Amino acid sequence: MRLAAGVGPTVLAMVALGLLGVCAWSCTGLTDDCELNLNCPGTAQPVCNGILEPGACDTCVQGYCCADLAACYADQECLDGCLQGFWPPDPQCAAPPSQAPFMAILACIQKSCAAACASSDDCNPVSGSGCSDGEVCDSNYPGVFSCAVNAGSLAKLCRPCDNVNSPYCDVGLHCYTGSNTCARFCCTDADCGTGKCQLDQTADFQQPLPLTKETVGLCVTQDGASAACDAPAIPPSNGSCAPTFP
Repeated sequence: MRLAAGVGPTVLAMVALGLLGVCAWSCTGLTDDCELNLNCPGTAQPVCNGILEPGACDTCVQGYCCADLAACYADQECLDGCLQGFWPPDPQCAAPPSQAPFMAILACIQKSCAAACASSDDCNPVSGSGCSDGEVCDSNYPGVFSCAVNAGSLAKLCRPCDNVNSPYCDVGLHCYTGSNTCARFCCTDADCGTGKCQLDQTADFQQPLPLTKETVGLCVTQDGASAACDAPAIPPSNGSCAPTFP
């Protein structure tokens, strides 16, 4: 900025004080003009980009629920075990310290982003369609099926498993808590060899799936005590009971 001739130090000091006053006022959140030149103290904004999968839900949550999402991300258990964990949520989601940030982000999404974040499947758990090689289609929070890459070795059919702490199950399988062994997803008894397709989702997943048109089940023995170990790798139904995935 060029100053007119004859401008003395007193005037310069007054101009500087005036600029500082403008900056102090802008730092109150009334305007962002000050941020063009200075970092206003005490006004750091929460960072919430790159946490959720890109899409309409992520855009909405960043716009309306950024602080809540950042707080959940900071907890990690809130993010990995609750918001993006398996269905039903990890028991730690109902206890401190993860309970508060988890409930807060859920409440904000329900209030401001319910339509943008409406449940929809990304893959078909029975047929496995929709996922790339190395990805597993399983029920993640809030009970919809999505693709995930699980680090480490994955448990095979009828092998021990744990939905919360691992080992997780391989493609086409879900950890059946009735026996803590990997059971094959199914639509009908024909998908299950000598076993049966148990369609009681409370028994299979501890809670009903949110998409009521889905009748996905797990292949278990006739008495329901454990996974059916001779369920064919290619299900005859081809996943027809999960119609919400294109």
